Amino acid sequence: MRRPIRSARIAAVCVRGQRCKTTNPNPKRLALLETIVSHLLDSDWQPLDAVLLPAGFLRLGRSLADLDFAGRAKALAATRIGWSLLRQARRLDQAFPGALLVVGIDGDTQGEGDDQFCVAIGASGVIGVARKIFPTEMDTKNPDRAVTPRLADYDDPGRIIALASGRRAALCACYDVFGFHEGPDSGSSRTRAIRWIRDDSRTMGQDAPAFTALRRQALAGWQAHWRGAGVDLALAAIHGFEKSGRDGYWQRHGMACAAAAIEGAAIGAAHFEECLPEPDSSTLAATKVPKTHLAAGLNRRAHSFPPMDSLVIRKGGRRAALARLFQV
Repeated sequence: MRRPIRSARIAAVCVRGQRCKTTNPNPKRLALLETIVSHLLDSDWQPLDAVLLPAGFLRLGRSLADLDFAGRAKALAATRIGWSLLRQARRLDQAFPGALLVVGIDGDTQGEGDDQFCVAIGASGVIGVARKIFPTEMDTKNPDRAVTPRLADYDDPGRIIALASGRRAALCACYDVFGFHEGPDSGSSRTRAIRWIRDDSRTMGQDAPAFTALRRQALAGWQAHWRGAGVDLALAAIHGFEKSGRDGYWQRHGMACAAAAIEGAAIGAAHFEECLPEPDSSTLAATKVPKTHLAAGLNRRAHSFPPMDSLVIRKGGRRAALARLFQV
């Protein structure tokens, strides 16, 4: 019998500062996470499906690119940050049964751009890992440091998770939230930004005769994967913005387009470098967006969705994080 589905309740946590570019900030970030979880435990936000944190909230000193989902989950679980995340996930689960911790983790690579992951952890361990599959133009402009998706990443089972509510969510590593309406023949700037793909032990670039067919295969696999899984929620770990108000492009063309494409909702969490937004601004959330939005081009509206509630987390007297509760 199909499990009943209720509205999903997501705590999206925006953080003041920048993504982690080295592993040095990890201890402070883990201490901040403990404080965030403590605030949530003291809240009345029951029930809760997931706590979402920004991309690059933590950093690994190694690459997980060439591992499959099981290998990535095992490798993450064996790290110091993996142990710490599991501890916080178990604290959440005690107060909010079934709640998941969804966090962005970047990693070092050799001869490529950074690994960029969106990882979901529950009380039993790592249950979802999504590696970035839609690089930006800047991600692939330098061939010596190009973000290089693996062919298997596009339909990796770790990209889709089941929430306690019964909803099916796709994990999005930053710019991936722009990819839900990117099909094999879209020919858009986002598709063209995929200039390199690694298939098993072979890396193929856009100048190779067979590259276009390989990219079409990747995008077809991605579309079939999320559609076949019944995804109606996108959880996006976003690297960040200088300040509130600089996220308008993301809201209109990322969050709102994702919500329209999947006929559901999209929720994001990001770093804000200068200062955190007010609770009802820069929400990085959209739901009930009509399909016509996808064809509206430059006339796309924001369709910004407001939170139900919010919590400010302070460290050292200043606003360090903003948690917002969304019900979609």
